[in-house]
Amino acid sequence: MNTYNTTAATSDAATDSASEIASLYQSGASSTSAAASATAESAPANNNLLFPQFQSNNSTFKSRFEEMQASRASAQAASATPSPASAGPAPAAAPLASNVETPAPAAASVVSCTLPKGMSFKGDAHFPCDVKLEGMFEGKLTAEPNKTITITQTGDATGEFKATNIRLEGKASGHLTADGGLASFGHKAVYAGQLTYGRLGIEEGAEVDATMKKIPVTAR
Repeated sequence: MNTYNTTAATSDAATDSASEIASLYQSGASSTSAAASATAESAPANNNLLFPQFQSNNSTFKSRFEEMQASRASAQAASATPSPASAGPAPAAAPLASNVETPAPAAASVVSCTLPKGMSFKGDAHFPCDVKLEGMFEGKLTAEPNKTITITQTGDATGEFKATNIRLEGKASGHLTADGGLASFGHKAVYAGQLTYGRLGIEEGAEVDATMKKIPVTAR
């Protein structure tokens, strides 16, 4: 068994040499220096053999460090040179065709004045719109020219009613005047009174008991 004697001075010299090499080449060869330090720490306590090893590898570390420095300089120079693709701003993309359709203007809504079911009215009234009676009406009701008065199946009307057109689907009594237009009766209509009309339509099943007077047609 061989025995190696070492002194404290030799041990300190080996440690100082390893630290100096690691410090000189830390920026470019930190991984290599770390490997060398790991080898020094894990090897047997034979500093006479370790120290020559660091000395002999010094030139290798230096050569490797210079190669890394040159490679790094080349990479930096390449990254500083603009590529042809990035020489100028990219052309703007052509606008996409729009598939959104402009909605057509809404048709003018028909204005209608309604007396709802369950409500009743007594008196005189004049309307500038079409009139729909779903409830009970008693009195005098007129609408402007080219308008229609409709008495629905739930409606019950008594009095005088005048409009260009009159449509009866429920019950009515009194004087109905379709002034130059159409007086029509649905199949559930019940009417008794005096009727003035330009045109007349009575569905089968309607009960009409009236004195009728035809006048010239002025509206279609």
